[in-house]
Amino acid sequence: MKGALRVVTAVVATVCCWSVVATGAGGAGADAPGKPEAVAGAGTSDKAAVSGAAKSAEKSSAREEAGQAPTLESVLTLIDQRLKDVKDMSADVRGTRQGMRAGDGPSSLSGTLKCLSPDYMWMELTVRGKGEDGKETVRGSAKMVRNGNMQYEESSGALVGGAIRVRKMDLVEMAKVRKEAADSGVPIGKPGLPDYMNYLKWQKEAGLEIRVVNVEKELATFEVQAKGVQDAGGYKEEVVISTGDGLLRSVKSMYKGQVVLAMELSNIKTNTGLKAADFAYGPPEGAQVQDDVQALRASLKARQGPPRPAPPSGGEK
Repeated sequence: MKGALRVVTAVVATVCCWSVVATGAGGAGADAPGKPEAVAGAGTSDKAAVSGAAKSAEKSSAREEAGQAPTLESVLTLIDQRLKDVKDMSADVRGTRQGMRAGDGPSSLSGTLKCLSPDYMWMELTVRGKGEDGKETVRGSAKMVRNGNMQYEESSGALVGGAIRVRKMDLVEMAKVRKEAADSGVPIGKPGLPDYMNYLKWQKEAGLEIRVVNVEKELATFEVQAKGVQDAGGYKEEVVISTGDGLLRSVKSMYKGQVVLAMELSNIKTNTGLKAADFAYGPPEGAQVQDDVQALRASLKARQGPPRPAPPSGGEK
């Protein structure tokens, strides 16, 4: 089982190190976090959805006036209604990442994110850290891309020894491998990059627990963690979602009470006309490419060992 899980652990580690990275403002002149620059068509393209969202907001407001906290169901319903008006989005990303290995200092991250409903995403980040002389230098860069059923994670620079490494995953094939693994008694968690267009939906599908911490001024704060994890330790996230447009605003990833990764989106734009072609990706020339599906299949096969010989039939001598 350890061999099979090692590949999946690598997948999850990349998601933790790169997908949930980042905190800070969007740069000089950027709008304040939590304030979308434009929400094209909001309030006009789907009157029924807006009406439903308004009723849900009224219920939440009534509960607050009565001294009751909004329920998870009511807040999630409101967020889902808001997202019906969002076809695509883009944002600036800034953040920090604490050292994940011995001798690894904290890093700052900056870049951009763009998404197109239902399954296109592109995040590109530059990683900076202080060298031995105390000066900040570029350590490398990372790209995370999903276009339909294909997912790619590219790392380059000093972070990977000066090389360019790409990991790819066919999500349809990965689902088949996960089923095969489960049938053979090796359950595997759902790998894959987060859905930044509908972050909480992605968390729910991953089987994580979600609870409402606070709702104030069109910002809803949630705590997300694996089932059974106690508040005193383990990995969990603090997620902030705008109830105005349903989009992610910030994420803080914590381990044993310490913030190890953080992310904040700013200068958010929606419905700017992004197309599927805007998410086309191909590994750079000379890149080292690993197929995560093939790697997991090989790991599972190695764990199972060679097939056992069939027992002789009764008629054989």
